[in-house]
Parts: sequence; C-alpha cells; structure tokens
Amino acid sequence: MKLLSSIVINLIGILIILVPLWLIGRKNTSISMKPFKDGFYTYAWAFESNKLKLLHSSTYAKGSLIGTPQGQRFEIKDVSSSKFLFGFQERFDFVTERVQ
Repeated sequence: MKLLSSIVINLIGILIILVPLWLIGRKNTSISMKPFKDGFYTYAWAFESNKLKLLHSSTYAKGSLIGTPQGQRFEIKDVSSSKFLFGFQERFDFVTERVQ
C-alpha cells in the first residue's frame, strides 16, 4: 500500500510540474533564431505544439524568405532537424543566404 501511495504522490507531483509547462508552451509561436556559421538554428520542445507546426510548415521550408527584426532578409537554402532527449526536443538548422 505504501508503494502505491508513493507512486500516486509522485505522479501528482510530476503533473503539477508538467501541466503548466504544457499550457504555456503549446501557445508559444515566437521563434528565436540563434546564428551559427552557415545560418541559424533554434530548438523546440515537444509540448510547444504550435511552434513545431510553424517550423514544419511552408513558412520555414527550403526556398522561403525569412526576416529579422533589424530588417535583414534571408532565403532558406536547406533545413535539417534532429531530435534530442528521447524526442522531447527538436533542433532545426537553417542554412541561409542573405537577400539584398
């Protein structure tokens, strides 16, 4: 009985931590890109469902134009994604070329 109550208490504790993260993250659509040698990269967690939909859409597909807050424009030449942490986090690498 002690084992069962311990499991229930732990599950409730995990839900108390994960449910607010999921509620906040699923509505997150802001994408913060970080520069690297050939372009930009960003990470998305599994609970950020709207952000993942946006990153997998045609908006960030090969050949699309993206812009920065400073007014720079880039064309996406290649997109690659890789999963980490048992599939809970996905990294998107965008190889870009600056458009004049």
